[in-house]
This record gives sequence, structure tokens and C-alpha cells, in this order.
Amino acid sequence: MNVAAYVGHMALVTVTAPGQDRLPWDGYRCYDYALKPWNESAPVRWRKLHQAALKRARREAKRLGVEWFVLAQVWQEQKRGALHRHLLVPMASLDEHRVSAVYVAALHELSGEHDFGYVDRKLELRSPEKAAGYLARYIASELAMCRNLPGHVVEVSRRLTARTGCTMRTLRRARVEWARRARARLDSESPEATARPSYAQGTLAEVKRVGTGVTTRQRSRRRTRRSDDADGSGLAITQAQLRKVWAPILKGERA
Repeated sequence: MNVAAYVGHMALVTVTAPGQDRLPWDGYRCYDYALKPWNESAPVRWRKLHQAALKRARREAKRLGVEWFVLAQVWQEQKRGALHRHLLVPMASLDEHRVSAVYVAALHELSGEHDFGYVDRKLELRSPEKAAGYLARYIASELAMCRNLPGHVVEVSRRLTARTGCTMRTLRRARVEWARRARARLDSESPEATARPSYAQGTLAEVKRVGTGVTTRQRSRRRTRRSDDADGSGLAITQAQLRKVWAPILKGERA
């Protein structure tokens, strides 16, 4: 829903781990003595790389007079065990395309300094629906493999969650409200009214209604460092939160 709130095409960018010279492997998986410390330090190194590239992108955006921001980011573990990062960048206009190209070029230039590897610079145009489907598939595959990912698995720009009102807080409120109504067995309402809403296909009105209308972002008690504190991430989902939602679904598919 949040990704679909962006009007226009976008591109998927992937930043991978370094090659065999840095992370030796046996043809199936990287050796733990090199892989474990690399994965553990990846979030910190990624934050520095992202901020350095973001600085250049913002200078270009200011020169062109366009608003630009990274739409969403997801961690995924490669088959060899090394983490890599997927990002969605805006491509709706020619100016946004130029800024995104500057950002990706900076990632490519600086990746080696921060101990990352190949950066996909194709910038292939994708619709919001298709891009969101790619990210959802990455998340589902990670949960099915029960892999250990660092910190927040998914980060969505606050600019998007401000448009949709779809945050972890409103989703939790919606879940509590649905459970309360299910326990109460409100016979006066139709089955459609008491059914659990689908946030992947639902509308903003449904999320706000079931979520008791609270869409404002409150300050958390403990501030968590994210990839882009200057820009702000409106939705950051941990692996535990994702498993809690997807585990019943994945279990049903296996059955």
C-alpha cells in the first residue's frame, strides 16, 4: 500500500556483498569465519554508504529543484549467506531519473570503500504494483527460510506513510480491533464487515477505519538508528514482526 502511494514508475536497485576474494566460499556457502563478521557489520557500513550517496543525490535534486527520496529498502540474504540490499528509487519524471542515476552512480563508486560489491545500475522502469510485488516476494522468501536478518528488515520512507497512514501502529490497532469484534460476534453486522481486512489489497479508508482513525506518528520511547535518519523511515519492520504476520500464511501453503 505504501509503495503504491507513489505516483509513477520506479526502479529496483540491488547492492551486493563483495566477491570471493573478500568472502571465500566452498561453492555453496561462504565460510563462517569471513561471513559472520561481514554480515554483522553490514548495517552500519550500509548506513554510511547510503548517507554518502544520498548527499550527492540531494545536491543534484536541489540543483534541479525536485523532491527526491529513496522509497523503500529491504535486506535479503543471498544463497551464499551474504546479505545484500534492495532499494526502490523514484523514476516518475526526467529530473527524478537524473537524481536516481546520480545516487546509484555514487553507490557504485563508493561501494568498495564500505566493503560492498556489485551495484545494479540498470534502473529498469517498474510500476508501483510490480515493485511492491518484488519486495513482498523477497520478504516472504526470507521468512520461509527462517534466516537471521539484522535490525529492521523493511524500511519505507516517511513521506509515503504520511500519505497512506499505514504504519505499524495503525496495523496493530486494526488487528486489536478485528480481534475485539471477532470475540464479540457482532451478529448485527454482515460477514464482510467483520472479516479481517487485507492490507495488501485494501484501501486507505479501510486501514484508517479499522485502525480507529489514528494515523499520526508518535515518538517511540527508544530511538532506533536507521539507514536514513535525516529523511526518516515511516515504516520499519523487524523480522519478528514479519514472522508473526506471515507464519500462519506460510504454514498453510506448506500444508
